[in-house]
Amino acid sequence: LDWEKIEPLREGAIRTYSSLSSCGSTDDVIRDHLDKLVVLKLNGGLGTSMGCTGPKSLIPVRGENTFLDLTVQQIQALNNKYGVNVPLVLMNSFNTHEGTGKILRK
Repeated sequence: LDWEKIEPLREGAIRTYSSLSSCGSTDDVIRDHLDKLVVLKLNGGLGTSMGCTGPKSLIPVRGENTFLDLTVQQIQALNNKYGVNVPLVLMNSFNTHEGTGKILRK
């Protein structure tokens, strides 16, 4: 990595939500936008400060569903509703990779 090439964001590069224009709400327009979407989730934290021995995303939060289960369910619902395939990419650490893999296989 050449740190000399790293530059700050240019003026106006960050826009507020309220300044964004509407993309329209037809299913075709929504589908077109979703076809360009990837959900990237940081999944590297352990729940040691909460007394857990594995990834925080595997903590049960609603019945037996974990944070990760809820994330997967939300993306599946979106994919089913619009007939798309929005990928979920998990940024695991060495500490969370194995436990996360077990949950995703269930």
